[in-house]
Amino acid sequence: MNHKKTKISISPKSKDKILEHINRCSISEESKTAIMNCDFQKIEYFPEYREISIRLRSAEITSSRDFQPVITYFKKMLPGIDSVNFDISFEKPVTAELVISRLWEDVVAYIIKFSPSCQVWLPGCAASLLNESTIRIETSDETGFYTLKDRGVDKNIEKYLLDKYGLACRVFIDKSNYKNEKIDGFEYKDPVEPNQTNGASHENRGAVPVSTINNGSPSPAKAPAPVQPPKPAPAAARPEAPPAPADDGVIFGKKIRDNIKPSKITTLLEEAKNVLIEGIVISADSRTLKSGKILTAFSVSDLNDTIVCKIFSEAGKNPKLEPGKVVRVCGNIKFDTFEKDMIMMVNDVNKGELKKRQDKAERKRVELHAHSKMSALDGMTDITEFVKLASYWGHKSVALTDHGVVQGFPEFYEAAKKNNIKPIFGMEGYLIDDSYAGVTKGDKLKIKPPSPYHIIILATNYTGLKNLYRLVSASHIDYYYKKPRLPRSKLLELREGILLGTACEAGELIRGILAGKTDAEIEEIVNFYDYLEVQPIRNNNFMIEKFNDKISSADDLIVLNKKIYELGQKYEKPVCATSDMHYLNPEDAIYRKILFAGQKYQDVENACELYFPTTDEMLAEFSHLGEDAAREVVIENPYKISEMIESLVPTPRENAFPEMEGADEKIRTMSYANAEEIYASPLPPTVQKRLDYELNCIIKNGFSTLYLIAHELVKKSLEDGYIVGSRGSVGSSLAATFTNITEVNPLPPHYICRKKECRYSEFFEDSALNSGYDLPDKICPKCGAPLKKDGHKIPFEVFLGFEGDKTPDIDLNFSGEYQPTIHKYTEVIFGEKQVFRAGTISTIADKTAFGFVKTYLDERQMTRRPAEMNRLSIGCSGVKRTTGQHPGGVMIIPKGRDVHEFTPINYPANDRSGGTITTHFDYNAIDKKLLKLDLLGHDDPTFIKMLQDFTGVNVYEIPFDDRKTLSLFSGLSALGISSDDINGVRTGTLGIPEFGTSFVRGMLEETLPKSFGELVRISGFSHGTDVWLNNAQSYIKSGEAQLTETISVRDDIINYLIEHKMPNKISFDIMENVRKGKGLKPDMVEAMRQ
Repeated sequence: MNHKKTKISISPKSKDKILEHINRCSISEESKTAIMNCDFQKIEYFPEYREISIRLRSAEITSSRDFQPVITYFKKMLPGIDSVNFDISFEKPVTAELVISRLWEDVVAYIIKFSPSCQVWLPGCAASLLNESTIRIETSDETGFYTLKDRGVDKNIEKYLLDKYGLACRVFIDKSNYKNEKIDGFEYKDPVEPNQTNGASHENRGAVPVSTINNGSPSPAKAPAPVQPPKPAPAAARPEAPPAPADDGVIFGKKIRDNIKPSKITTLLEEAKNVLIEGIVISADSRTLKSGKILTAFSVSDLNDTIVCKIFSEAGKNPKLEPGKVVRVCGNIKFDTFEKDMIMMVNDVNKGELKKRQDKAERKRVELHAHSKMSALDGMTDITEFVKLASYWGHKSVALTDHGVVQGFPEFYEAAKKNNIKPIFGMEGYLIDDSYAGVTKGDKLKIKPPSPYHIIILATNYTGLKNLYRLVSASHIDYYYKKPRLPRSKLLELREGILLGTACEAGELIRGILAGKTDAEIEEIVNFYDYLEVQPIRNNNFMIEKFNDKISSADDLIVLNKKIYELGQKYEKPVCATSDMHYLNPEDAIYRKILFAGQKYQDVENACELYFPTTDEMLAEFSHLGEDAAREVVIENPYKISEMIESLVPTPRENAFPEMEGADEKIRTMSYANAEEIYASPLPPTVQKRLDYELNCIIKNGFSTLYLIAHELVKKSLEDGYIVGSRGSVGSSLAATFTNITEVNPLPPHYICRKKECRYSEFFEDSALNSGYDLPDKICPKCGAPLKKDGHKIPFEVFLGFEGDKTPDIDLNFSGEYQPTIHKYTEVIFGEKQVFRAGTISTIADKTAFGFVKTYLDERQMTRRPAEMNRLSIGCSGVKRTTGQHPGGVMIIPKGRDVHEFTPINYPANDRSGGTITTHFDYNAIDKKLLKLDLLGHDDPTFIKMLQDFTGVNVYEIPFDDRKTLSLFSGLSALGISSDDINGVRTGTLGIPEFGTSFVRGMLEETLPKSFGELVRISGFSHGTDVWLNNAQSYIKSGEAQLTETISVRDDIINYLIEHKMPNKISFDIMENVRKGKGLKPDMVEAMRQ
């Protein structure tokens, strides 16, 4: 976002006071005279930037160097000012001769400011006058000559002189004794194209920082006297490189020589040519330009800095890049006005190789203490990446033990299953003594309970897993006080199937040792646990300052570890070395520092090194115990603990939907009865076939209860006077129509006679219309009554898939004021203990993370390019902040089942005041196995009820094809007003939900819809990113497609494919792949071609 400077103008009358100060200061007489001869035209102060700008008009031609002492004086005398700028104009005209004699330093300074790489060459050049309107810049260095020419220094100086001084002047860059020069005619020959230097690719492109010496090995080039490369042949004379083979690692362009060493991104200079970098792709995006070419923009990081790279390519030839891919990129550095930063214009992209840490130990360790991003505002580890790395190293099992929560379990399990590694489900809890368990308002009662001890809890079997979930629920629901606390008695009550570890320095054992507890007390502590933990010395270096009366050096920490090992030997408790991992790799420490700085923590830079170590790294950390003991605590004992733990699944794999007695028969009977009420008996073949198919799928897959529940909830709301809006894919189910869940009829467009004794119907299976509301009015050919128009041509497969086994999702919009009532009614149907609000997990968003990064850098007076700031913010995003609840989702636990078979529970954001209890797991992790009802609260049903009450108009009698109503979406005639009456708005939709925003009104003005079907399309275009902009809008504007021909909703895809005789299943799969952004598989493309 561009922020406008706050400007405070200061009266030029202040000149006298300024001059008075200058007269008293100790600066040269030349500088005093220079400013005394100036007229102060404007003085401005910009407080946000701590900057003063002074505009002067001088009677004499004066160089800005004469004002430097004055600037230095001002900055010294005004501590709150960071910058003083003088903008000087002259009363006398500036000539080329005066530029050379008086202003040349200013010209050089200006050029270097915007092209820093010129600093090597330009100050050493000689400037002279060829004639009264031509300046000659002479260099004796061939490389300098081409550098200045390539950077356009001559043209930039010409523009500067014209803009600044009004001087139209030619500038000529010349090389001393250059054989091809023709000074008189100002002609010269360029012997080499800018990108034809000696270098990296087969076509002689290379990396500027690398030069080639006699033995052919790369060595860094030195400025300002670089190795002089042999003059390359002109482009036409160079042999064309042979095309690269398909498997040589080339992603785009040509092969880059393997022996070229990449440059560090931090060292790249503007305008550098043929630079080679290597790093990880952080982000990548491609878009089609109006010219038809593809712009691929991606950022590459070497983990110290990041740069944006851009490629312009022909359609179909753009490289396939994605975040995480390692690449070698060769190209030219330039300033990009769009990015407002230096970028690389890419010539070649090859596959790179990431130097991953290796765990080379023959027998690997087992990590029993690890934190992920679910450890709120503390852990930085991506769970999937953690498991992938452990598997890559050959580890057989790992534990996940987040602070006070188990919300990472579903992802942990899926990652472990995919990477063939055993997951150990655990948690780092907060243990308290029972005497403080009931204290919930200690601050108000002036009772200060002691800090809870950290404790590791590992589930060994399903009983233990369920007990762990119960402990989590109890700690959040019953004992929460600043932390989810666990009373010792509750832990003992639910101890079955659980192993307890002593955790870190905040654990009961280490705190007891530091507190000087007696041997008997230490024995009691040790015997409470199943295993003891020791951690690397680097984890606990902070204790030297925190417990300086007990721990004065690293040697004391070694003594502490030895003490714990001896206790394990004495009381026959296995001692296990754990890392207390909070981030994955050593270089990820920066993310945690940024996160802590954003929370205003002190001494951020000295935070513990809590990365995931290899087996050998851990053996080295515990070498102070001796080789055998180190191997015991690092490898053997953690293995023993792992062997005591079964392979578990955190949530049941089978569906667990509630059952309502007789649901199958009720749904079937209700559907056919209502269908026959509308279409008569026997049903028309189109209706009969569709309804038979749907009911068979619904009943066979056990979804009857879902339909019956939705029916009962809608029925309750309607009985209480509030209409209900269905949303989402439920409108594709005819059974939902006939059970009164939705008013949407998914059959093909058709006519139906409303007279009971008639019930004539006419279907249009192959109609181009998508909505029956757009059929022309028609009189019943049997009885002469006006026919009703209906049908929206929506396949049932959108709802349940072609196998009928896709878990359905029924979303219902209730009146916002009625929503609490319908939620309570759900508890009446199923029981209060079986209904829970769908839990959510709030994480640090990208914008918030970017703010943390900016704060961290600003506080340390550091600057980073935007691409690097983006990389750092990505590393900080996704960390859990707190919990919440879905706006209307409720999860139903089947009768006879305990919620802890599926998930723990907690208050959203641990706020008990609202009384709402949610699932501990994010609902997305469990909504495929449990029934989730989306009972949302919206304003529209409330508005409609109020309008119906005020006007007496029955909402169900309003026609959907009313001409005047439809005209509101394309003009104002029906309202009898002009756009001037409503501030230039040209449609009548300001008060219509979803169509009143400026964005959608703009779509309406461009498309001028005339039918209900077109309004549905526009509503589809207005939802989602780039569905309209840079997409459908372009096709409609260019005339390539009409509004009715563009794809606006997923139904369009499947309908189009089926109309072109594509098999139903593959049509559905294509639709779903596109909807989920997965792209098309080769077999899908081939099927469409056929």
